Amino acid sequence: MNNVEFFDTIAPRWDKTNIINEKKISHILDVAEVGEGDSVLDVGTGTGVLIPFLESRIGTGGRIEAVDLSEGMLDVARGKYSGYSNLAFKRLDVETDTIDEQFDHIMMYCMFPHLQDPIDTLRWLVNVNLRPGGTLVIAHAQSRHAINNIHHRHSPDGTDNLVEIEFFVSLIREHGMKVDYSEDSDEYYIVRIRA
Repeated sequence: MNNVEFFDTIAPRWDKTNIINEKKISHILDVAEVGEGDSVLDVGTGTGVLIPFLESRIGTGGRIEAVDLSEGMLDVARGKYSGYSNLAFKRLDVETDTIDEQFDHIMMYCMFPHLQDPIDTLRWLVNVNLRPGGTLVIAHAQSRHAINNIHHRHSPDGTDNLVEIEFFVSLIREHGMKVDYSEDSDEYYIVRIRA
């Protein structure tokens, strides 16, 4: 089973199995510097976990583009948040499809380990889709070890792991991107890249 099939299959029960910690999401969005009037690309939006938190920060003057590979996940998200006028959903693969817009912020919340070519994808998003001074944030509201344990048990092939943050940050920098914040703790795994 590939990633799309896996997430389409679990989409109807995803929200019942995941705990949303508002305090942790608030911290992640603080790190991302999301504010009033901002535009946000929510990559791997899933069932839209970040959407209400993003919407409350950006207000009516901002906008959210929520994208995902899984039509099943997007269907759940649309069902919950179709009333937001500043929100658009798109089924696409950020590794192969082109997004012809730039954003103040790109969020990659709880999805980064599922990328097939992560460094090239990051470089493309930063160079093509991130406005100057904007932020791209890779974030998990759990430790690296906790995420890797979950992926070992439940991912389609058991290999979607987060690497040690020092190695990851150095790899990103070697490829010409600017990391200006990182956090690897018992509570979070966060990397912020700035355009």
